[in-house]
Amino acid sequence: MDLNLVYIASGALLNALILGIWKPWGSGYAGEKGRNFARKEDLSEILSEVRAVTAAQKAVEAKLSGDLWHHQMRWNQKKEIYGALIHSLQELLISLSELSADTQTLNYMNNSPNINTFTPEHKRKAFDKVTTAFQKTTQSKLLFINAFSLSVIFNSDESNQLLSDYKDSWVEFDILNEKLDAWADFERDKLHRLWPQLIQCAKRDLGVAPLGQAT
Repeated sequence: MDLNLVYIASGALLNALILGIWKPWGSGYAGEKGRNFARKEDLSEILSEVRAVTAAQKAVEAKLSGDLWHHQMRWNQKKEIYGALIHSLQELLISLSELSADTQTLNYMNNSPNINTFTPEHKRKAFDKVTTAFQKTTQSKLLFINAFSLSVIFNSDESNQLLSDYKDSWVEFDILNEKLDAWADFERDKLHRLWPQLIQCAKRDLGVAPLGQAT
């Protein structure tokens, strides 16, 4: 027997066996490795999308937070301004009422038929009360003007127009042609008419619903 032929035949058979075993195992390994690689690529793509969505969500949240803060800041400012306006007008209403009453008292003293009823000291004190009430009226108007100057910046056009019209209606007291008590009553009546309109403007501007209604 030719040993070379035996060696050749044996080698061919061994190669065939090795290829037969390796081919299915190798192809299976290669396929599994390919699937793992594909899964990793899919996972990376998903993670990238998640990171993009998260970044967009954070940007939206930041914008909403900023808008909310800005809205709250403006609302707080409006509330403080309306508080200052109402306080100044309350003081003005009180001072006008005092001015009217004190002036009528002084006029009564001065025009009393019995000159001995009221002493000069009584009249001096009554005059001082009139002077004090008039000064309080002036101070209250200055407080209103200060609050109104801020209202023009922050509050609604409706409210500012109402307050501007009221301010323009002010009439300075004419000491030569007017009675002080009549002037005080005239200014007080205008303030009484302004009051409910201002309250309604403030409610609309601040988003305050009437009782029993949701905002």
